[in-house]
Amino acid sequence: MTKTTITAQDDRNVYLRFEDTDTGEMIELEIWAPVARDGFSSYVRYNGYKQLCGGLSSRGETLTYKVGTKLIDLVRREYRAMRATEKREAGRYA
Repeated sequence: MTKTTITAQDDRNVYLRFEDTDTGEMIELEIWAPVARDGFSSYVRYNGYKQLCGGLSSRGETLTYKVGTKLIDLVRREYRAMRATEKREAGRYA
């Protein structure tokens, strides 16, 4: 497995590169949080304007960035959640 890269360009922009465990394909995501209209939070986006959901999925509960926090912390947490889910599912079908 290729090493995962999670890099913060600033508090609201993160680059994530990891290997898809099913296909071996390298996935690259440019994750960002737009300036919040309400001044408090905004939906997290990736690769343009797509909304990013829990576990770094494209479906489910949309991730929300809270102003004043670091987006990289949220991305790391969701990356770990994604890998934990994959591990559980792999054990189920092994």
